[in-house]
Amino acid sequence: MPTKKTDTDLTVQEPATPGEMLAAAIAKGMDAQSIQTLTDVYFQFEQRRAEREYNEAMAAFQHECPVVIKKTSIDFPTKKGGRFSSKYAEMDDIIEATRELRYKHGFSYTFKHRFDKEITSVCEVSHVGGHTRGTEVSLPLPKDVLISEAHSAGGAITFADRYSFRAAFGIATGLADDDGRSLIGKCPPEQIEQLEALIKETLCEEDVAFWNFAKVDKISDLPAVDFARVLQALLIRRRRMQEAAKGGQP
Repeated sequence: MPTKKTDTDLTVQEPATPGEMLAAAIAKGMDAQSIQTLTDVYFQFEQRRAEREYNEAMAAFQHECPVVIKKTSIDFPTKKGGRFSSKYAEMDDIIEATRELRYKHGFSYTFKHRFDKEITSVCEVSHVGGHTRGTEVSLPLPKDVLISEAHSAGGAITFADRYSFRAAFGIATGLADDDGRSLIGKCPPEQIEQLEALIKETLCEEDVAFWNFAKVDKISDLPAVDFARVLQALLIRRRRMQEAAKGGQP
């Protein structure tokens, strides 16, 4: 005797993915335009999925990533006749401190460089889910007459790589205090001078939106971890102003 179905005999079906819909359309001989439409939908779906997985993994990485301790000391004379002493985290230390977390959350990275009037480092971070995102940091070409041009450019590239890498992953560096915790320092005088010159050049002194973005009342209070973010914003603004000025020329 056949079994009588009751109201509780329910079959739950998972909704078809765009990939499954595309495969079904091809199998049924659907016209080329419809297949193209489904193909576009499929790729948009995959891009959104990959970006969502990237964002979730990056949020988890940043939640677990510790502040990288500054271990390397520097000391050199300033242009005004004084001396500047500070500590920073070398690129090798930052990479090593985050190696296991990057692997755990499925991230890899590469660097690309552009050279024009500035040195631009692009840190491209890729996730195993398929999404890649690039973070740029641009710096003026070095004009150090005390060392060779190759060594000067090499040092600038390493500096730009370090900041683009930190900005791409949201990595903070700091000093260990008496309790073993991390303290984020402020930007050194040379970086402050660079930012002040760009602020004046881009007419940002009275720009409320800029100071809200920088999250400080005066640039000398800017934390070192925010240097790359603010520098990049000022360089982009300067480039747009230069492009607008060229466009207005007769």
